Order: sequence, then C-alpha cells, then structure tokens
Amino acid sequence: MSDRRLREHQVRLLRGVYAEPGTQKTARIMAEAAWLYGRGRSVLGGRSAAAVLGAKYLDDRRRRERPAPTAGPYRYREHEWEDYEYFDPEPPVLIRPRSGSTRRTPGVTVWTADLPEREVAVVRGMRVTTPARTGFDLARHPASATGRWDPGSDEDFTRRLIMLDALCNATRIDPAAILDVAGAHPRAAGGDRLRAVLPLVDSGAASPPETRLRLLLHRRGYPRPCTQFPVLNEYGQLHAHIDLAWPQWKAGIEYDGDWHRRSEDKHSSDIARYAEYRDIGWDVLRVDKHLLAMQATLLGYVDSMFARAGAAW
Repeated sequence: MSDRRLREHQVRLLRGVYAEPGTQKTARIMAEAAWLYGRGRSVLGGRSAAAVLGAKYLDDRRRRERPAPTAGPYRYREHEWEDYEYFDPEPPVLIRPRSGSTRRTPGVTVWTADLPEREVAVVRGMRVTTPARTGFDLARHPASATGRWDPGSDEDFTRRLIMLDALCNATRIDPAAILDVAGAHPRAAGGDRLRAVLPLVDSGAASPPETRLRLLLHRRGYPRPCTQFPVLNEYGQLHAHIDLAWPQWKAGIEYDGDWHRRSEDKHSSDIARYAEYRDIGWDVLRVDKHLLAMQATLLGYVDSMFARAGAAW
C-alpha cells in the first residue's frame, strides 16, 4: 500500500501503524500498535502489559450515535459493544533500557528500566512485563499519565486499586508476588504508593464498582469481606457466588450492573435467586450504581444488615 492509500483508507493508530476502518482504540489494540511501533526492541509495560495479559476495565467509553453492526471481543458484553465506542484515555507504555534512546515519542509513554529476564514474558509474540512486574509498576505509577489527577489524590488511589484488582483477577496472581518484585527493587520510586494500595488488592473483584464498594466499606471500618463467596443451597448444591460476603454472619452484598435490568432473563433469575437467599438464611443487600453514589444511605443499609445478623467486631 502506498502512503497516500494508507492515509485515505486506514485508521492511523501511531506513526507508521495503521488499522482497518472502524477499529476502536482500546488499551489492547493500542498495546499491539505500540509493539509494532517499537519493532520488538522494547517491552510493553504498565497498562499496555495489563491489557495484553487480559485485564479488563482499562477502557473508557462513549455512546455511539449509531449502533455498530459487528460483535465485540469476548471481554465486552455484546449489547454494550454495539451501543458504545471504547477507547483507552491513556497512551500505551513502552519500557526501554536506560542505555537506549529517551527521546519523546508522540502518542506513546516511554519508561526507562533495565528489566531482568525473569520479569519479562512473551504473550502472543509480544514481550511484556510479567503479571507481578506489571502490578509492581501499576501500583507505583500514577493512574493517569496525562497528569489529569494528582498522584496523591483519592481518585488516583482508587483507579490504581481498580487496575490492580483487574490484573490479579485476570492473571490469578497473588499480591504477595508483587511484593516479591518490590523486594527485588528496594530503591524504586513510588514505594509509598505501592505500600498504601497493595494491602487492599483483591483478585475476586469482578468489576470497578465492586472495588469502589469494597473500598468504601473498608474506610467505614467493616471487616474485610470474602469476594465471590460460593453459597450452597439446602441440598448442598452451588446456589450462587456472592460478590462480598461475611459467611460467619451469613450476610452479603451483591452489585447489580445495568445489564441486570436490561436482560429480562437475568432480571427474572435475580428475583428467584434473592428469594432463595432468604430461604437458606442469608441476608443479601443489592446495590446498583445509584445507591453506590448515595454513600450515606448505602452505609445506613449496611449497618442495618449487620444489626439484623447480630454482627460484632
């Protein structure tokens, strides 16, 4: 293809990297674009490594003016992929050796580090930081490379916790593995941010609202819940997994996303499931985005739930 034909008929992702029309600039797509741009001489790190390793919820979204006719990747619900356009608000991340070039690269964030081979993996032909090293970097660096937030702000802390939860959920690594990497780099910058966020990481978090809900309860002083706790019915069969559960009191909280209301089948099964919770002695509080936004009201409901359960700590 000539340069003119590329510019007229393809979508430019980065300098010298093009894609088919309609390609959405998600974190995963931009990570692959950065890898091609770096010609294999760099390592994908940070958000880009997390995307290649399978972490979800890295992208922002905006509603489309017209629905898209194509089905989305497996990480997105089909109706959401049709209704929304997904994009990564942050540039992809490449890690280069300290002895290499440090010149600014338009559209790419470049970190310099001499990575040990044990902290580099090959995924789908691309060199990326291992899950533990990726978590180490995500915990230390601000959540926004564009400087939209103060690295010490509460929103930055929450975003880093969401990314770490998503990474651990996708790769099934234990936060202790991230601590091992931190022990191998005691002089690395951002150690205070890592030590603050890592104790709260939980691989059982299945969505960003669940992470925000768990963080709210932690700051209120509630005991740490079990995530995705399996509940058995009276016949010893698996009834459901509760998002946040305190099995010692048979109390729990479940977060209902928008798709719970949009899907008629899901809505009907939810009604039956919550009725059976009561039959087997569980007190489960349902939370949606509106209740999560009303923190004082939500905490009042949680207080009442624990009072009914006779909880004390």
